[in-house]
Amino acid sequence: LSFPLHPLAKTVAQAEQELRISDYITKTHQARSDKLLPQEVSSSHYEVKTNNGKAWFTFFILTQEFKWKFGDTEKVTVNDREQAVEQVLNDLNLALQLPQRKDLIAVGMASMEGNNKTESERANERGDRLMAWIRSHLNARSNPNMPLQPGLYTLNLGKFNSNSTVSTPNDTSSQRRVMIIAIDNYDPGIDIKKAVYDAWIQADIKTNVSVGDYSDFVFNTVSQVTHSTTDSQYGMNR
Repeated sequence: LSFPLHPLAKTVAQAEQELRISDYITKTHQARSDKLLPQEVSSSHYEVKTNNGKAWFTFFILTQEFKWKFGDTEKVTVNDREQAVEQVLNDLNLALQLPQRKDLIAVGMASMEGNNKTESERANERGDRLMAWIRSHLNARSNPNMPLQPGLYTLNLGKFNSNSTVSTPNDTSSQRRVMIIAIDNYDPGIDIKKAVYDAWIQADIKTNVSVGDYSDFVFNTVSQVTHSTTDSQYGMNR
């Protein structure tokens, strides 16, 4: 004898199948995107599970020779040469990584010199600069037939925490990395800010940027679409 499947059981089975398909599509897209990256851009992928579901992230970070210029919010030093951050990102074709992402996060950070308020503001401006570049490329590529554009966020890490009193800008250059985070996919209702934080805990080793080493973790919405989190703005100083 066989009995018809209960409607609720069918719904659960369908949901599990959809999640497996979503997981497969996300990881396939991540693998394909990696092939487009130049060696100057490091990428690492993370899957985070929370009480409300799962999220998938890709962390893009320029390699060690690319750092924000000391005291500057517009230029990057590249092996002791200075270039506008937009030119560096364009030369590396990082814009190819922007389409098809669910959400994008521009990260700003500052090194240990200076006071917390000044360096937090500088880190925020660096994140804003990266976000302006992201928006310019998304706008250039947009057309009415495209699906919804990504939700956009900035993440301000603030100032690097250190008790050291002796340093030079060259010593602290690794504290001023250039980073963009892509949210490749996530389940509805997930707390994006918490998921990003949890993903970064996983990313510490590969990125050599520990979120716990910085003064802030301020998550701000630039533009939001219907699939994003319900809160319009997050802000938390640790």
